[in-house]
Amino acid sequence: MARKPAVWVDCPGVTNDGQYGHYMRDHCWSCAPFWERIPLCPVDKRKLTTTGYCQKCRKHFTLAE
Repeated sequence: MARKPAVWVDCPGVTNDGQYGHYMRDHCWSCAPFWERIPLCPVDKRKLTTTGYCQKCRKHFTLAE
């Protein structure tokens, strides 16, 4: 059975960067370990792990954009 794809959204630090660019923010971990784009679970809208696993619904999703 094929895995469903993750939903990718822009990091809040990128969309709301204000006077500093995303790369200038100290201690900003909104999108870590990803950069500028965050994979979300298509079911729960929670951030996925680097393996595509959702800790809420306990399903795996593909991280291909």
